[in-house]
Amino acid sequence: SPTLATWGDSVTLTATVKLNDIVKSGELFNFYRKSGSEWVSIGAKKTGSNGKAKITYTLPSGDSFSALTFKAEHVETGIIDTATIAVKPSITESDSWWAQILELFAIDTGGIGLFQLAALTITVLGAIGAVIKVIRKYALILLAIGLLLLLLGYI
Repeated sequence: SPTLATWGDSVTLTATVKLNDIVKSGELFNFYRKSGSEWVSIGAKKTGSNGKAKITYTLPSGDSFSALTFKAEHVETGIIDTATIAVKPSITESDSWWAQILELFAIDTGGIGLFQLAALTITVLGAIGAVIKVIRKYALILLAIGLLLLLLGYI
């Protein structure tokens, strides 16, 4: 299961039973999602021959939470384990075209200004130019300046 997902993604929750390093099959698990202060059931599964019970859950789109907590409960013993998945908002159509590119590099688009965008552009141009032999010396200088500007923009 991922630790970071986007609303609308499907996540797989897995529970395993091991007793003295022996994998047990046919064990029943109940899976829950935390909603406020209550736990809401999202299904139950038995472990297969590999000792794992897997359930797939689709994160609701447009939800306002920034994280979801899930719990798996082993029915026979009552043992509970929880996991939290951070959820980032999905890109909407109204976002700028460059926000999608910056998201690939995990750059926060919330407060990006022209300074950061210019620094990123200079860095990319320098990196491209560094592979062309004729302008390599100037491109490396451009690349260094761009990286310095990017660093200054995030301090």
